[in-house]
Amino acid sequence: MPELADVLPGLYVAGWVKRGPTGVIASTMEDAFQTADAILGDLRSGTGFLNGVGKSTGLGWEGVRRGFERGGGRWTDWRDWRRIDGVERERGKEKGKVREKITAVEEMLGVLGK
Repeated sequence: MPELADVLPGLYVAGWVKRGPTGVIASTMEDAFQTADAILGDLRSGTGFLNGVGKSTGLGWEGVRRGFERGGGRWTDWRDWRRIDGVERERGKEKGKVREKITAVEEMLGVLGK
């Protein structure tokens, strides 16, 4: 799978979005510092951002969504999250737990029929 930066230049993330559900506050803070450095580096070099070079086109989420889909990405919304949450809770109930977390993206998308 390609790096997301290769798919959608100008998209910046930190914390669990960057590394997955692992780490502690110190590691997520370090991610945030690295992300800020990457943004500043791109700004100084004139690298394009999601909605234009150093300025916004005003497209907001629509601009992000279009770029993400052009790069082959699959986005999810609140309704999708609720479906995944329901399956995790059902699986947990079967094991006497609150939830059984789905940890593979492919499996999550399978729950959504994607």
